[in-house]
Amino acid sequence: MGFLNDRLYLLGGTGVLNSLFHDVRVGDNSFAGVDGYSATRGYDLPTGWGTPNFGILGTILADPYN
Repeated sequence: MGFLNDRLYLLGGTGVLNSLFHDVRVGDNSFAGVDGYSATRGYDLPTGWGTPNFGILGTILADPYN
């Protein structure tokens, strides 16, 4: 699949990835007393675009014509 980051960020900015990822809006990535970044709507440092929706993602990746 190659290096996907550039393509993912381009698509994410347009909203195309909304159905492929669950946006994480609560929590942060703090660890052992070290402050982290808070999750917010849309892109956030703890989770990137969110957690993958494996049901939809699996269907897309399994389709040889997609």
